[in-house]
Amino acid sequence: MSNRTRPPLREQSQPLLGEHTDITGSVVILTYLSKTHEANPEAEVSGPELRHALGLSAEAVRACVTELARQGLVEFDPLLSNIWLRITDKGLALVARGL
Repeated sequence: MSNRTRPPLREQSQPLLGEHTDITGSVVILTYLSKTHEANPEAEVSGPELRHALGLSAEAVRACVTELARQGLVEFDPLLSNIWLRITDKGLALVARGL
């Protein structure tokens, strides 16, 4: 038998997506924005809404949104203290293809 111990169970305070937030968080955010766009093409989503609805930290949301914007998949104003963003046509096309 191995001397290695099992890793501890995820603590309640850790984000649901754990250490994969950068990739998984971006996919989850893009999918959420796509569904929001389906309901209302003019809708913008706030950072706090993403944090609450998806269980992500503020840091994870900002990092994911910054990367998605760099790729041209979402639009947002990085100078605002609160993130308001919307999905781009390129982001919609990516989601439609199944990411």
